[in-house]
Amino acid sequence: PGVVRAFNRQVAALEAHRITVPVPPPRFHWPDLPTPAGVPLLRCLEVSVAGRLTGPVTLEIAGGDKVLVTGPNGAGKSTLLAVLARALPPDPGEVRHLGGLRLASLLQESPDWPRQHLPDRIYEEHIGRLVSQGRVSESDLVPLGATGLLDREARRTPVGRMSDGQRRRLDLAVQLAGRPNLVLLDEPTNH
Repeated sequence: PGVVRAFNRQVAALEAHRITVPVPPPRFHWPDLPTPAGVPLLRCLEVSVAGRLTGPVTLEIAGGDKVLVTGPNGAGKSTLLAVLARALPPDPGEVRHLGGLRLASLLQESPDWPRQHLPDRIYEEHIGRLVSQGRVSESDLVPLGATGLLDREARRTPVGRMSDGQRRRLDLAVQLAGRPNLVLLDEPTNH
């Protein structure tokens, strides 16, 4: 009888301190992209930018490549990525986008979306533009919830009230909606 009472006390103590298992976070699902490994996508030839990127920098990026650009603050890492994305012209040098390159660029700052819009609206408007421009077919579209980048709670939060990390994940989902075969990430670990 004493063992049974001790057992029942332990069961009661465990029941009193029961915890619920939290809902697991969403899992990111990288889209399947048709670019074969080794196919040249981008060539950067003798690039520099006066006062911002001492060079010259020459590099080639092919399908399947992963390139990490490191250096101290002010070395020109963000400038190089802007040149590769053709958001900033080289001075001198040349950047060639090859073989139907579809480029996505996730910059250090999130876009200035309307603060009252919900993430689903921003995403749907973006993919609507991609379809109307013929950049993505409707059969290739992935709903925002299927990307695993934002949970239900974040998707019900207006953009103006989202955390920086949530806005960065929305920005990544928007960039990936275009089915890029090259993604440039500028300091992604900050978020």
